[in-house]
Amino acid sequence: MSIDVIEPSFLVFLRALTRHSYCEAIGVLYNANTFSFKGAVGVTRFQSLVTVHNWNLIRSMNLSTVFKVPMGISPALKCIPPENYAEWEKACGVIGTLGGLRRLTVDMTIWNYYDYRTTNTVEDKALIFILSPLKALRVNTMEVELNVALPEVVRSGLEPLNFIIVERQRPYNARVFRQA
Repeated sequence: MSIDVIEPSFLVFLRALTRHSYCEAIGVLYNANTFSFKGAVGVTRFQSLVTVHNWNLIRSMNLSTVFKVPMGISPALKCIPPENYAEWEKACGVIGTLGGLRRLTVDMTIWNYYDYRTTNTVEDKALIFILSPLKALRVNTMEVELNVALPEVVRSGLEPLNFIIVERQRPYNARVFRQA
């Protein structure tokens, strides 16, 4: 075979080999990595860009997000952060379609718009609204990191929990939230 003339059977073989290599690589890419997203919109946009097959290959995901409370103030704010409550529910539903998801970590920061210097002024109904969509998810290991203590009334309202809650202190950065 010369360089000038490539036999059609060789092209068919080369095409099949390339496709096989691509399929193997895609499987490794989606199975072996942790996909990290900032905000619910990142999850929903990514899901709309990949094929259903590739989406279902994802095994590990990290989602970082910020919520402002009270709930009524958040939709009026158009900047990111904070999270949009309606988009959050949608993203949790999209994550729920991942049949093979084995590990989900959610890094969640919740700030009171009017009293941001303290971490104990978060309304219970907001916490329940934010955490409730996570209860519907079926994941082997799910960890939710919060910057606020979960009140007992909220915890009992969410029982039984299918995720681990870890409390982490996060100092408020007024410049990030344009309040400096």
